[in-house]
Amino acid sequence: MQANAQSLPKHGWIGCARCYVSGVSPRLIGTDSPPPWKIETPNGSWGSSDPLLIVLGFSRGTRQSQPVPFDEIAFRGMREQLTKILRALHLLGNDDHVSNHIVPSEKNFHFASLLRCSISMWDSKKEQYSKSGNSILERFLADHDTCQVAENCVQQFLCKLSTRTKLIMMLGNSSDYIEGCKRLFKTFHPGIKEFNSVSYTNGRITWIHTIHAAAQGSYVPQWLAGGNSSIGRKFRPAQDAVVHSGVLPLLSAS
Repeated sequence: MQANAQSLPKHGWIGCARCYVSGVSPRLIGTDSPPPWKIETPNGSWGSSDPLLIVLGFSRGTRQSQPVPFDEIAFRGMREQLTKILRALHLLGNDDHVSNHIVPSEKNFHFASLLRCSISMWDSKKEQYSKSGNSILERFLADHDTCQVAENCVQQFLCKLSTRTKLIMMLGNSSDYIEGCKRLFKTFHPGIKEFNSVSYTNGRITWIHTIHAAAQGSYVPQWLAGGNSSIGRKFRPAQDAVVHSGVLPLLSAS
C-alpha cells in the first residue's frame, strides 16, 4: 500500500482502521493463549498538521483512554512534567505551558503517539492487559508479530512530512527504544544517521529521545539536572540535538 500523501492528520479523531480485520477493534495479536498484545481504537491527533516540531509518546495509555473532552486527552496526567522537559530544551518559554499548545489553533506543535492506537500487553501476574510497564515500548517494536503495526502507523502518519518540520521529539530514551525507533524510521526516511547517543537525523529532520514525561520517582528530575548519572548524561546530548535541528530560531520568530 502506498504511503499517505497527506502530511499529518488534523486535530481530532483520525478514524484509522488499517491494522484491524474488517475495521473491528480491539484486535488481539500473537499465537500464544492469551495473545500477548491488544491494540484498540480510537486514534487521535492534536495541534498543527504543518508543525515545526512533533512530540510523540508511545501509545494512548490508561489515563488517555478515559472519557474526557478531546483536548484533555493528549499527555493527560503528565503535562506538568512534559512542560518541564520542553522548557529545559528551550522549546517552551519559562512562562509557557504545554496545555496552551494542545489546541486546534496551534501552529507550531503536533502532539500524538508513535502508535496512534492504544497498545496493551498481557500481564500474566495480573491476568489482564496492561498499557504500561514490562518494557512495553521496546518489546512491541522488537516483536515479529507487532512490527507490522508499527510500520503501518509510521507509513500512514509519519512518512511524508512537511518541509516545515525540523524536529521529532520522542518520549522514551532507553537504548533499546532508541534503536528500535531509529530502525523503524529508517525504513521510511532513507539517509538517517546517528547524531549522538539520543538522536539521529537525515539532514532535514532530527529525531531526539528524551526522558518520558510519565517517568516515576526521580527519573525526570535526574534527567533535568543533567548530572553524571546514567539518566542525567542523556540530557546534554538532547539539548545539542535540538540546537542542531535548527528549530529554535524558527520558534522564536513565529
